[in-house]
Amino acid sequence: MKKWQPFAAIPEQFQGIRSLVNAQSKIIKPVLEQDQEERMNYLLETALHNDQLVYLTYYHKGELRTEMGKIKKVMLYETTLQFVDTFNEQHERLLADVVDVQLI
Repeated sequence: MKKWQPFAAIPEQFQGIRSLVNAQSKIIKPVLEQDQEERMNYLLETALHNDQLVYLTYYHKGELRTEMGKIKKVMLYETTLQFVDTFNEQHERLLADVVDVQLI
């Protein structure tokens, strides 16, 4: 019986609406001023040398994400940052994507 076949498209409609709502909630990447970059570099260096926990806020696909962990290594030539989170998992972030650093 094909009586309910026209309603088979409804899940796709909900999925399309959900993707539209997600697209509207995305933000553009913040542009940092020179003094903010200098402050962030100082905090990264301090956290690296003192082995301190930090909150690292970075931009990823239209949203800002914050993770807590320790800075393992800053590679200036590759412009990346190695970061170990509280679950002892290692991540690599682009320095250009890092928006804020806060010492804990």
